Amino acid sequence: MVIGVDVGFDGAVAYLGDTVEYISMPILDRAYGKLDFGVIKAFLSGKKIHKVIIESQWTLGIEGRVSLARLMAQFGQLEGWFRRSNNLELVNPRVWEKAMGVRGKNATKSTLPLATEMLVELYPDLVLPKTKALISGVADAVLIAKYGGSG
Repeated sequence: MVIGVDVGFDGAVAYLGDTVEYISMPILDRAYGKLDFGVIKAFLSGKKIHKVIIESQWTLGIEGRVSLARLMAQFGQLEGWFRRSNNLELVNPRVWEKAMGVRGKNATKSTLPLATEMLVELYPDLVLPKTKALISGVADAVLIAKYGGSG
């Protein structure tokens, strides 16, 4: 039904339909930010998809040039790949975070604790990755999908 995508090396692709499923972002080449779309295609195989929501990316001016280049390359790959055959929407992080209740008035604070807490509350049986960074990507991807399905 709805796919949520959190871009980045620690990002994820989440499916929200009759079930909640996710994969961590499949990286082919960390040096260039290349993704393994075969893994994404296999993950999405057989799923009915009505909408894809990708968290939009831009520079904050604090990233290193190489990190920013990799992130933007990955964002472009995902946007181009999903735009081919699906109803694609790009969403500003602040918009979905505020709508889902994981962003408070202090926009500089991390949304990780609230997003993770909400994910566990909504989907207590969902098996999460082992690392905090990967949990963050999964939480964001699932909540982006939930945001996309609520409209």
